[in-house]
Amino acid sequence: MLRNVPQSYTCDSLIDLLESMGFSPWVDFVYVPVKRTEMLGVGYAFANLTTPERAEEFRRAFDGFDNWPSSFSKTACATHWSVCQGLKENVRRYRNSPLMSDDVPAFFKPVLLKNGVRIPFPQPTKKVRPRREYKDQRLDSEE
Repeated sequence: MLRNVPQSYTCDSLIDLLESMGFSPWVDFVYVPVKRTEMLGVGYAFANLTTPERAEEFRRAFDGFDNWPSSFSKTACATHWSVCQGLKENVRRYRNSPLMSDDVPAFFKPVLLKNGVRIPFPQPTKKVRPRREYKDQRLDSEE
């Protein structure tokens, strides 16, 4: 988990940054929650690395990182282990979530990658209920 991510960041911009830093072959899941009402990030993001060694390299690279391209923010990033660990757990957490409803644009959804290339998210295993709208509600939060 990355904290203090600039609000202007999306999954695409974080993926671009990961690629520029050489991490894209080892990242298989990226999610940057974005407020639907403001189209701005909520200040944190999730990235899953394919091995513990790569995850540790990632933590060293991003803990204290403040060289955010295309952003006016110079806030230092802080890394933390997420409650949800591993690709399988991240897929399980989101695949049946209202976030994955057909009425939610792809811009707001988590992204799966294989060797730096986007791949489709697995289909839900049950009917996904439509997302309820609340003013200023985040599309997701760390549970």
